Amino acid sequence: MSMVDAAGASSYAYAAGRQLWTEDGPWADDTVTNTYNNRMRKGLSLAQPTNRWFRWMRNEMLYGHNFSNKVK
Repeated sequence: MSMVDAAGASSYAYAAGRQLWTEDGPWADDTVTNTYNNRMRKGLSLAQPTNRWFRWMRNEMLYGHNFSNKVK
């Protein structure tokens, strides 16, 4: 799936269960990849970890869920 707007073209890929797997925006090396466990998002990584705003995060974010499946 793809979309074009004023910034440029973006493409999206979905995993089984219609969950967003990757999002590739209009800039070079800006792909965001999501990981899932039991249909709940467990992580997010960015292909360009040297970007100034993202440097402090090691290029990935990890998620946890509590007993009622809410992100903690």
